[in-house]
Amino acid sequence: MTAAQLAFAGQIAESYAILRNSLEHALYGFHISRTPGAGRIWLDRSKNKEARMAVGKTFNANKIKPVLKEADPALGSECVKLYELCIDEGGHPNLNKFLTHSLQKNSDKELILSLAYLNPDQIESCVGHVIETGNCIIGIYRLMYKDWMW
Repeated sequence: MTAAQLAFAGQIAESYAILRNSLEHALYGFHISRTPGAGRIWLDRSKNKEARMAVGKTFNANKIKPVLKEADPALGSECVKLYELCIDEGGHPNLNKFLTHSLQKNSDKELILSLAYLNPDQIESCVGHVIETGNCIIGIYRLMYKDWMW
């Protein structure tokens, strides 16, 4: 819902950051549901430095995505596509996306950059990706809770 609100407000890069985070949460939940002991590692993350490092090793989206692909190849491929799209579109700060969402004015003595909000093409595309990502996350939850929820 937050990603959709940001998209409709013209905050495109911010929306993709939320979408990426939402995909990671679903992937982590999937990992916990499939990996004995992973839940305890997650819960113990604040105990000490070693516990925090264990979380970093255990909860890595790039390690979990192939397991999802194995469980459901189409869903796994969709998740990878959307995850990478989110990164490219602003889920990680990057120069290309910043420049896409900004206006640049050059003069002899200065460079002025400002954000370009309310671009209808970007908003429409982003809202479509919000819907696709929501559907992907629902698919991941269906795998996790298939015995009692669906």
